Amino acid sequence: MLRDIMLQQDEINSANTLLKTKTAEIISSLKHNILDYISACDKVDECEHFLREFGRSDAFQSAIDKLENQRATLSAEAGITDEILQRYSDLSRQMTEQNDALEAIKKEEPQIEFQLAPFAYLPHITTIDNNGTPQYALDSVPTVKEKMAETIKKMNDAILEIWDPAIRDIHQLIAQKITSAQASLSELQMAFSPLQQIIAVNDQLKKLEAQLQEEKEKLRKSKAVEDTKSENAIRADEIRKQILSSRQALRQSYEEFASIVSAANTPESDLDFEAEVRDERQNLFDAISGLFDNRNMRSFKEKYKYNILDKDELIIDDGLFEALWMAMTEKVLSFKGGNTLQTALEKLFSDWMYIHYTVKSGNDTINNMSPGKKALVLLEMIVNLEKIKCPILIDQPEDDLDNRSIYTDLVAYLKSKKHERQIIVVTHNANVVVGADAEEVIIANQHGKESPNREKRFEYRTVQKSPCEPHLHGEIAPP
Repeated sequence: MLRDIMLQQDEINSANTLLKTKTAEIISSLKHNILDYISACDKVDECEHFLREFGRSDAFQSAIDKLENQRATLSAEAGITDEILQRYSDLSRQMTEQNDALEAIKKEEPQIEFQLAPFAYLPHITTIDNNGTPQYALDSVPTVKEKMAETIKKMNDAILEIWDPAIRDIHQLIAQKITSAQASLSELQMAFSPLQQIIAVNDQLKKLEAQLQEEKEKLRKSKAVEDTKSENAIRADEIRKQILSSRQALRQSYEEFASIVSAANTPESDLDFEAEVRDERQNLFDAISGLFDNRNMRSFKEKYKYNILDKDELIIDDGLFEALWMAMTEKVLSFKGGNTLQTALEKLFSDWMYIHYTVKSGNDTINNMSPGKKALVLLEMIVNLEKIKCPILIDQPEDDLDNRSIYTDLVAYLKSKKHERQIIVVTHNANVVVGADAEEVIIANQHGKESPNREKRFEYRTVQKSPCEPHLHGEIAPP
């Protein structure tokens, strides 16, 4: 109820709308990051599986070193000079390096084949649809929608004027580099071929050379897979940091909203609003319990110092989520119920935060007030904050109030505010009626000797402020 009343204020309502937008953007970005993280991890696993089956670069390098030593010995026995052999080895190495450089340049080319051109990104307005096309949400600003759309188009056109020629230059530069690398490789090959023929004269050297080239090709392939594994491992770690920081971004958004609520005030009132960012402890605890096997949770507590077996002892901070992530990857925690790393991350990094509202009157918070005082504060909030001005119906507001509070607080407040809104009170206390200077009094009259009714056991009679005789206003059937 506090929240609904507070959102009647324009400033708080606008801040709440902005909070929803920010948190939705953070969660949307987070879900994409989780998918990218899982994709990078899958690539790392794929590369690792290949390396275990195929072999790692250090093993191939070791085999190459042995073969080159054997080749040096055989070359000496065949009368091939050290200079020829050295020149042969240098050219072979340079050709391998040049070929690797050429392949690296060729790998760059697909990376600049963008499916979509760049575009202007405007926070809180731009969204990306399933095809990756930007959409600009301008319906919320109908007055300036046309002008904003025109400006965005100019910005995108200006971006393309810079982008299109730059991309053409980049394609041309890569083509030049590929041509240059191919030319260098051809020159090395021309110098290498005569030496290769000299060494090929010896059958043993020829076989050894074939083995050497085979091992070098395996080394090249192994290094390429190791590089891919390393790139994806680095990418996964960067995405992991972004996902972990999402809680900080969420908290900052909530804190900004909470500060606006806490700074709000009501005219002609001594009420102070406060808003605090809290975590949904029970829901998060239930999520953790549903994700992981309870049998591993004590080991988790011993290693990471977080007790996820007890809701009341659970410390909810950024370290908890990092510890859970480490425990999943290190197999300290095992999944249950068919959960996977992806489903666990999506569940753990949901939005567990909420705003706890409270109101203070004097030195008392609303949770510490008596029921009667609490009712008075809520009445004051409704009158001061609600934008609608329909009548307010209050049932026995004098309950749990002593006579002094009824007279000094309740009656005084009703009397001062009745000109702003129509206030209808159901009461058994005559002080409320008389003290608040009621405009009209409706009495539920029970049939009796001193006050007989016309037909029913209970009849409702109204007494208006102007002097007149009571008259029948309505009636109710007997119970």
